[in-house]
Parts: sequence; C-alpha cells; structure tokens
Amino acid sequence: MTGHAEEHEEEAHHAKDDAIALHLKMESIHKSAHAHMEKTAASRRAAHKSLDASIKKHIKAMDNRHRLFKAAKKAHEHVVSHATTNMRHM
Repeated sequence: MTGHAEEHEEEAHHAKDDAIALHLKMESIHKSAHAHMEKTAASRRAAHKSLDASIKKHIKAMDNRHRLFKAAKKAHEHVVSHATTNMRHM
C-alpha cells in the first residue's frame, strides 16, 4: 500500500510542478501582453494625436480656403457690379 501511496504523491508533485510551470508561463504571457497593450495604447494615442492634428490642419485650411473663396466672390461681385454700372454710364 505504501508504494502505491508514494506513486500518487509523486504524481501529485508532478501535477503541482506542471501547474506552477503553467502558472509562471501564463504570468509571463500576461505580462508581455500587458506590455504590448501599453505599447499599442501609447502608439494608438500618438496616432490619434497626429490624426487629430492633421484633421485640425485640414479643417483650418478648408476654413481659410472658404474665407478666400468668399472674399474672392465678394470682390468679383463688386467688380461685376461696378463694370455693369460703368457700362450703363457709357
């Protein structure tokens, strides 16, 4: 009976060792996953920042273009109205 019990104890020890090894492996995987997530989160934040900046730049450019366009249109209308009144005078 004693030999049988010892066998079981050894099996239990092996199982425990395996469990510990698995746990450590999982822990390291978890840690590296966390590190990776941190890295990707940081790069994602950076990407968002640059994206936001480029969007803002684009909107600003569009705004300026729109302003210029409006100004040009106004100037054009002004010139046209003067031209037509001048023509009437002639």
